[in-house]
Amino acid sequence: MPQSTRHLGGGRAAPRENAMPRLSLALLVLVPASSMGCATTTAPAVPDFGAHYRVELQPDPPLLQAASVAVTVSYGGCGFNRQEFVLRYRSPSDTEVDLWLRKVTPDEPCDMLVTERRVFPAPQQVRDAMVVMLLRPDEDAYQLRP
Repeated sequence: MPQSTRHLGGGRAAPRENAMPRLSLALLVLVPASSMGCATTTAPAVPDFGAHYRVELQPDPPLLQAASVAVTVSYGGCGFNRQEFVLRYRSPSDTEVDLWLRKVTPDEPCDMLVTERRVFPAPQQVRDAMVVMLLRPDEDAYQLRP
């Protein structure tokens, strides 16, 4: 952002002669940008799935219950190191929500395949949505609701 003062010798500041036109231009740029910040999205437009994993549909498909989302995931791992996942979501409209998991723990160079059921609290916006899609890395989305 342009400064509205210039420094003179001795640390004193004098007003800029052309500060007003620059300030007006800055306001013209900031006002439209601030009106775009009202989106209901809590995540980026392109989902970040994090490290490698897979959402399993069999034998237990993903399930959206009253206050939770249950998902079976598979990933490569070493021994009993618990991998961290975070539930993320975005709202493309007032009635729709896309959600996905982000695997925070980095990939481990092991041959073991871990498959486990994870349950996450469902945010209120997910619970209230009429259409909920579970986005999966490198696969088609899975419809959780309706």
